[in-house]
Amino acid sequence: WQQVDYIGQDADRLFAHYSMGLRNCGLVYNVGNYAGSGCVDPHQGPLSNFGLEVVERIEDLGMTLDVGGHTSEATSLDAIHHVSGPVVCTHANPRKLRDNPRNITDHLIKAIADKGGVIGICAFNYFLVSKGRASIDNYLDHIEYVAELVGSDHVGLGLDFILGREISGSADPRRFPPESYPQRYEEWMIYPEYLTDFTGVPNIVAGLLERKFLLDDIEKIMGGNWLRVWREVWGK
Repeated sequence: WQQVDYIGQDADRLFAHYSMGLRNCGLVYNVGNYAGSGCVDPHQGPLSNFGLEVVERIEDLGMTLDVGGHTSEATSLDAIHHVSGPVVCTHANPRKLRDNPRNITDHLIKAIADKGGVIGICAFNYFLVSKGRASIDNYLDHIEYVAELVGSDHVGLGLDFILGREISGSADPRRFPPESYPQRYEEWMIYPEYLTDFTGVPNIVAGLLERKFLLDDIEKIMGGNWLRVWREVWGK
């Protein structure tokens, strides 16, 4: 889940979802809730007292805490401060390369890495480039940026809904405001060239090899880092 709206104001409800298989838990989806603020909220507020209770419960249950991306930086940093183990940002990109509220700052990238976590690089075209169709090289630029900033141990794939589809209709302006997403789904559900479904994933490996990444680092980026974090957190 990408937010905890489904538990209302009762952190104990997380146990029911854990019992049904939930193992990765985000706090806020774009706009604020009882736990904290979202990435597009005008007021980028901190983690709430209830949010702290939720974060503590997530760690106690042995779920990975998903911060950044949809969650505001202030809320994310507070949450990171209150857990002992790895945290993740499953699908967001460095804001230095693409200035978008859904992408994350170097400061937050470093905070996640300092906890031993992973940043998953998203393949949404609009989070990679400001206009036009992104290329595989644009996607690789984001991977390489994070690897150079915090090391290859802390970057992975976070492709999101890579289904090669376009969805017609207007986006909900509350959750998808124009400043962070184009207003029509078909504009932001476009992926880079040669990465419109999972058959394009080998192009990422080929591109990393061309950029002289070591084989060990490529294995980490292509899934090894996620496995490391899941084993550490879920194995408690």
